[in-house]
Amino acid sequence: MRTLGIDLETFSDVDIKNAGLYKYAENAEILLFAYAFDDGPVEVIDFTAGEEIPVEVLDAFSDKDILKIAYNAPFEMAVLKANGYHIDPCQWLCTMVLAYTLGLPGGLADVGRALGMPEDKMKMSVGKRLIQYFCKPCKPTKANGGRTRNYPMDDPEKWEQFIEYNRQDVEAERAIRKKIEFNFPSDRERQLWCLDYYINTTGILVDMKLVESAISVDAKIKEEATREAIKLTGIQNPKSVPQMQQWFLEQEGYIPKTMDKTFRSEYLASGSNEKVKQFFRLKNLIAKTSVKKYKAMKNMVCNDGRVHGMLQFYGEQRTG
Repeated sequence: MRTLGIDLETFSDVDIKNAGLYKYAENAEILLFAYAFDDGPVEVIDFTAGEEIPVEVLDAFSDKDILKIAYNAPFEMAVLKANGYHIDPCQWLCTMVLAYTLGLPGGLADVGRALGMPEDKMKMSVGKRLIQYFCKPCKPTKANGGRTRNYPMDDPEKWEQFIEYNRQDVEAERAIRKKIEFNFPSDRERQLWCLDYYINTTGILVDMKLVESAISVDAKIKEEATREAIKLTGIQNPKSVPQMQQWFLEQEGYIPKTMDKTFRSEYLASGSNEKVKQFFRLKNLIAKTSVKKYKAMKNMVCNDGRVHGMLQFYGEQRTG
């Protein structure tokens, strides 16, 4: 079967770590599109220069006889789909999943090192710096003229390096794939991969009214608990460990090594000072983190009211 290796570089003002892939993809702009058919040379399409994906590549997207391949393929698939391109998951292969099935690490560079790949087949080490520069918003300063984003014209030399970085990612993915493709997934695993994709793209419906209410109620409870803690102790900031330790010294005559949740729980179970106990109950309310799941939902919910991409295929490498 013929293959088409693909790697994208994108810009988005959405933080993928906080918002997740699908929310990111909805807001992503494709900057560079690197590809290679079979063992052919890697070509890079520069979208910022007005270049377009060749017809043969567009045709390949819907050709079931051409296997589309990428490292962490769901990223390319989600971004391409969000930008209007045809995606059939059963025609794709994720080299990262292939690496996972052999107990290898997830990062492209990490896999390259683990397999002892030569330098010219490794992910370029400058990638993080270039991604930070071109793929994320930047802080406006006097030095950069107050801009909030870096464009190719702002540093042509870095941009040329970024193009080579994009090209090298396809080379690295292809070299790794050739080394581990002996473990090519069975037809059953391929079917499960497709099912996983459909589950992730369907997503989970989120009741945003409940989410917003939970966040609001939590904020009110913490605000009230903070006021009570200040009134009870005279501490200006109940979140300040030094202030808490000083107050505890005044109450009990010693400074504990820690004021963490474990210490507070132990004191609540065996301590005798009711004033300290009441403070620790209030402190536990202030420090409560269970509402973070609602904030995560709010950050990740997409335009269709759903959270997508909750599953990582073969994410548990030991058991699959």
